[in-house]
Amino acid sequence: MTVLYQRSMGNQVWCAGTGDPNTVDTAPRGSFYLDSVNQHLWVNLDNATAWRLAGASVTTAVVDPAVTDDTPDFSIGDFWINTATDSIFQAVDVTTGAAIWVAVAGGSGLIASRRIAADSAFTGAGIGAATETAHTALTFTSANLNTARRTIRGFAFLRAPTANAADTWQIILRLGAAGVGGTLIVDSGAWDTVAGEVFRIEFEIQIRTVGAGGTFDATYTRWNETMGTWVPGKVTAGAIDTTVARDLTVTGTSSSANAAQAMTLTSFWAELYGA
Repeated sequence: MTVLYQRSMGNQVWCAGTGDPNTVDTAPRGSFYLDSVNQHLWVNLDNATAWRLAGASVTTAVVDPAVTDDTPDFSIGDFWINTATDSIFQAVDVTTGAAIWVAVAGGSGLIASRRIAADSAFTGAGIGAATETAHTALTFTSANLNTARRTIRGFAFLRAPTANAADTWQIILRLGAAGVGGTLIVDSGAWDTVAGEVFRIEFEIQIRTVGAGGTFDATYTRWNETMGTWVPGKVTAGAIDTTVARDLTVTGTSSSANAAQAMTLTSFWAELYGA
């Protein structure tokens, strides 16, 4: 920090300057420092270099907080507002490199909402025969997921603009690592599509336990025109690491590498609820 003003009062030191204090700025326990640029008031806790913000601070950004948004820049109880998604987070652990920010729900319980901005399309020729390929993903942060009993609800809507006779599509919904690495939730099985056919998935996922070895339960229904009926299903104790960001991904597999074998994800939406 750059000190602009300093005054001693008994065993305390009052300072004002620019920039936050750091690990080389020593002062007696109980000393205060005012960062005149960011308007942060810091207090020293242990006769050495342990500076902490006095009172909760509020940070605004267009992204969610990360595990590196930690001490000494943040303290337990601080708030973070993602102005792009209107999400609010509060720090519950600021351990260096392992900070935990918990999303703060409003009265409705809605914590975060994700949806695709445009259609996602591919063809058998583009992905190759029998090759599971991700259409697109909705990403939830660790701050979103790292609380037990939170629930994700949503749907995916796909359409086959063209189809190659006798070839099939298989549509899958996964939760976890990016691409095709997540835990399987929904599997349509292979079906012979016709041009203009639609396929829809509705799902609900609940985080049961958290941590690197976290688990979730899920229920779903799926429907396509060829089958003509809703088919229910479930997943119990699916694996999920809630300490890092996780993707909810729709994937597709074509039985042939044919350009006429096409599939478009036209709508994909998910909302996270909880306390």
